[in-house]
Amino acid sequence: MSTHIIAPKRTPYISDNVFGSFRTFFMYIFGLYALLSPVYIFHSGLPQPADMLISIAVFPALAILFLKHKGPISTPILVGTSFVMITIAINLVNFSIFNSLFPSQRFLLSSLYYLYNFIVFIFTAAMFKHYPKQMKKITYVALATIIIIQIPHIYLFPDDTRRMTGTLNNPNQLAYWSLLSFFMILLIRSGEKLKLFDFILFGCLIYLQTLALSKAGLITFTLALFIMPFMPHFTHVGRTVLIIVISITAIFGVFQLEKTLQGLEQLEAVDRVVSRLENIGQENDDSPEARRYDRLWKYPYYTLLGAGEGAYERFNPEKPNEMHSGLGTIFFAYGLTGGFLFLYFIWCVIRKQPWYYLALFGCVFLYSLPHQNIRFTHFWVLLGMLEASPYLLARTRTAFNIEAPQQHQPASISKEIS
Repeated sequence: MSTHIIAPKRTPYISDNVFGSFRTFFMYIFGLYALLSPVYIFHSGLPQPADMLISIAVFPALAILFLKHKGPISTPILVGTSFVMITIAINLVNFSIFNSLFPSQRFLLSSLYYLYNFIVFIFTAAMFKHYPKQMKKITYVALATIIIIQIPHIYLFPDDTRRMTGTLNNPNQLAYWSLLSFFMILLIRSGEKLKLFDFILFGCLIYLQTLALSKAGLITFTLALFIMPFMPHFTHVGRTVLIIVISITAIFGVFQLEKTLQGLEQLEAVDRVVSRLENIGQENDDSPEARRYDRLWKYPYYTLLGAGEGAYERFNPEKPNEMHSGLGTIFFAYGLTGGFLFLYFIWCVIRKQPWYYLALFGCVFLYSLPHQNIRFTHFWVLLGMLEASPYLLARTRTAFNIEAPQQHQPASISKEIS
């Protein structure tokens, strides 16, 4: 009986060489971005070296995509563009009203974050769609290199506090970057089985979480680890071994509980994690008011129309800080319209993903409840990879001579980069 390989359908108006002679340059710029993504030199909120590097590629790439575009614009691009335009409009309106009372350039700068990150999303999706094999290799090598570098860097240049920051500016950033990188590695391995080195990288990321000691990071990363064994990335043997190890550990823990606890207490990393998690709800910044969620009901007209991102003296002259929540900021700063457009844009990107990627993205989104994370460029790179993930899976399956099911094929990519 003969075996027929069914190659994935190709969208006829998309050229594999859409970026022409620039493609190698764009690939290596992206690789340098991935390598330097957690390297922070300037204050948070300012462009970092990785942002400056990728800017060299994203703007000319966007111009090329615009000039070569054919066909209608895809829904994710339309909705994402609408969201960016809403942020610009609401910030400009608030700036014109409040600048005389509360001078703040933050209104003008805030929209640039979303505009820039949305362009990075388009660039990432286009690169992974057109050159999946090369982009997967470059990104994997870059992420693996910087993940491994983080640990000796922390020991060579330790922080003065108990919580480590690595090459970033604060521990929460290290925890969030580790969570996103974990997800990216799994996306790169779409259609493949995890290898030993992948697990070494995951072990490094777990250790970084124990050093960062972010409560949100520890919780979301643990949830992600529980999801991982149920993914097709595992071989049957690997999944069986993992279940046996977990079962033996659980049985031993139950019948030798006292000895197990005594042993764990001697492990410094475990002790730090347990102590950190025991403080959940007990610290001053754990309340909704401390995270500035109370603005949602104290200023309902802003929640409806949008307060913009700036002039925080309007809400608390003594502590003029932004809301400490990514998702909360979207709804308070840009109102119900901006919040709906953002969530709809996210849904357009992830709606065709398999359940395990949806669950992992849920962990990422959960992190946005207590932390400001949506302006983080690495988050938009992940969205771009998710947008291109059907092409990654299709190309990989074809390379391994496995039939590629038609339902995994994307209808279009923007019909340039949907």
